[in-house]
Amino acid sequence: MSGKEFELGITYKQLGRIDDAIEQFQKAKRDDALMIPSTLQLALCFSMKPGMEFIAVRTLIHALGENRGSDEEKKEMQYILAGFYEESGKKKEALGLYNELGTAYEDVSLKIEACRQ
Repeated sequence: MSGKEFELGITYKQLGRIDDAIEQFQKAKRDDALMIPSTLQLALCFSMKPGMEFIAVRTLIHALGENRGSDEEKKEMQYILAGFYEESGKKKEALGLYNELGTAYEDVSLKIEACRQ
């Protein structure tokens, strides 16, 4: 059932029904195979709700702390978390994550430069 919940969450998110999407991703997250993708989507949904950006950050920090998922999934979570930090003015935290990512994403070097300014 979790796969259907994940897909429904994607649909709700695309329709702008963020609260409904969050509910579906929380359900889908119970499936080990969907834990990381659901967590990423939850963080993105929380970041879309004014005043909830800190929950997006905590969601990713918690997921990274569990040390689950593939290296690629962990890098994606780090990249998104770094972006959240950068947007909120926490350039030191963003810079640390971008440095860890190295060349994993082609725009990381530009983001590192931006954080150093």
